[in-house]
Amino acid sequence: MTVVISGTDGVDTPAVEINGNTTYLLGGAITYLDTVVTGATYTTPTNARTLYVEVVGGGGGGGGCDGGGAGTSAAARSGGGAGYTAKFITSPAVSYTYTVGAGGTGGAAGNNAGTAGGNSSFSGSGVSLTATGGGSGAGGPSTAGNSGATPGGTAGSGSGGDINLKGSRATTRSISGGDLMSLSAPGCAPFFGGGNTASDDSTPDDATNFGEGGAGASAQDVTTNYAGGDGYQGVIRITVYY
Repeated sequence: MTVVISGTDGVDTPAVEINGNTTYLLGGAITYLDTVVTGATYTTPTNARTLYVEVVGGGGGGGGCDGGGAGTSAAARSGGGAGYTAKFITSPAVSYTYTVGAGGTGGAAGNNAGTAGGNSSFSGSGVSLTATGGGSGAGGPSTAGNSGATPGGTAGSGSGGDINLKGSRATTRSISGGDLMSLSAPGCAPFFGGGNTASDDSTPDDATNFGEGGAGASAQDVTTNYAGGDGYQGVIRITVYY
């Protein structure tokens, strides 16, 4: 399918041309379905000729970590980024059923894993779009020795659309001789940004962008346990053309 975005008056009337033979005018604001919900109903606006629907899952939660005291370090894994899928629906149905996935919860203080992000979906009349949530980050036990580079939470993926993309996986973390060598950065969903990093000896950031994973906790030379950061929820973005 060939898609061309243009201005029909050469200035400020955006339109989309599909397969070179039909022009649709953009009407009204873009709608964000951004309330976490299961099995809700989206009603297509009257006279809408096509919908461009983008679906993003929830980001995974980062892991918590132990603080083992002087000479030790701990570094949990961050949560993975959610998947993304998008589709032009050229003969919209009257309504569709949708789900917006929740962000995964960060692991409790201590060596505890986070939870995976929830799946988001949009379906009806032959349309079935799904964006899976990002994977959870594992917890971080304290060690005075070495702990090689270990990947973070896995990435979610998209299916059913004209475009189907994976999010980014959380990066690795490593410890050498009881010292922190690298921290795990969270994954994020395509086009929606994010990827905060964890900070030494502090509670890591919660995610703030749709589909972004929460940061994994870390600790060095302290006895305090830290919780992991929460992943951020998914979203469905709908652009209506007439």
